[in-house]
Amino acid sequence: LLERLAGASLDLVVDLDHQPCVVRADAAQLERVIINLVTNARDAMPDHGTLRIETAHAATDDGPRGESVVVRVSDTGAGMPPTT
Repeated sequence: LLERLAGASLDLVVDLDHQPCVVRADAAQLERVIINLVTNARDAMPDHGTLRIETAHAATDDGPRGESVVVRVSDTGAGMPPTT
């Protein structure tokens, strides 16, 4: 689904943690957020670009590493101007 959404002009790189990331979250909401980010990146980089989605286990202030999961989304787009 994400590759189809990204289209031909966007390289989609998915880099998942080698350990399974189990989370308590609303799956539909998380899916919608990721779909929106892919759609926005595609629209913002119509000529070409790279969108990267990564997951990783992380430490929290109140627990050891592995109790939290980070989902990091980045792209090679220019971003918004400073005035925005």
